[in-house]
Amino acid sequence: LAKVLDLRHAQEPAVQLRGHEGPVSTATFSADGSKVVTASADGTARVWDAAKGGTAEVVLEGHRAGLTSATIDTAGRRILTTGSDDSARVWDAKTGRLLSTVEPEGNVAVERGAFAADGTRFAIGNSNGTAQIFATLHPDTPVLTLTASTGGVHSVAFSPDGTHLLTAGNDGNARVWDARAKGAPVLTLTGHVGSVFRAVYSQNGERIVTSGADGTVRVWDATTGEPLSVLRSYDGPVPNAGITADGKRVVATDGIARISRCDLCVSTEQLVRLAEVRSTRTLTAAERRLYLHD
Repeated sequence: LAKVLDLRHAQEPAVQLRGHEGPVSTATFSADGSKVVTASADGTARVWDAAKGGTAEVVLEGHRAGLTSATIDTAGRRILTTGSDDSARVWDAKTGRLLSTVEPEGNVAVERGAFAADGTRFAIGNSNGTAQIFATLHPDTPVLTLTASTGGVHSVAFSPDGTHLLTAGNDGNARVWDARAKGAPVLTLTGHVGSVFRAVYSQNGERIVTSGADGTVRVWDATTGEPLSVLRSYDGPVPNAGITADGKRVVATDGIARISRCDLCVSTEQLVRLAEVRSTRTLTAAERRLYLHD
């Protein structure tokens, strides 16, 4: 069962999506908000009318085991599914026709997938620690294969402009890579203790949010990798997290969906400027050494 909530009245679901015969792994809105795509342990992905719910409009069948994720491209034309059957598949979002199948070499579960914003490429994260980028129309061989973690890669996401790929995995780090020809490492985001389950960009590409097994959600500067905030008000591992377009609210799940304010998710320089504007006095020399490391 998946539910669509109206955030103005979030106590009761606006729409319930019934039909899966196993737990729902992921649920994702289309870019225009009109559709919801779900992935399930029953081996299917389904496309629903986000306003009406009811019976799924399209059922994607073909995986031989449970699905780990399903996502739809920005144009709403294609769906990417990943599964425990060691494959990723691309489908026509309207007809449900299978367009292509990718199977990494070896017994490798595909843990997560993501489209680039323009839909021309997609990325997958694999249980053997690799992340791979493919051309959507010609996915015969990967464009790039990155050694992204010493364990499984649980999360992949393109930057909004498509120039970088963000990965996260079992080794406790999130990493930013050049998503173009060379695939060079750009940043390593270190701070979590244990696996990092999710890593995503803010809509404007300025922030990265990560969540992990240590029960924290962390906000980072996407350009410099500077840690901006650590949110600790969770009851256990946090498998999913995201950030609003204005960067002021973080949503995360630890068995309960929680929305947290993040007014101070800014760089040190911005925080100093904010303090200077609001301060009623000048900091003493001792305070500057303590708080600003002058």
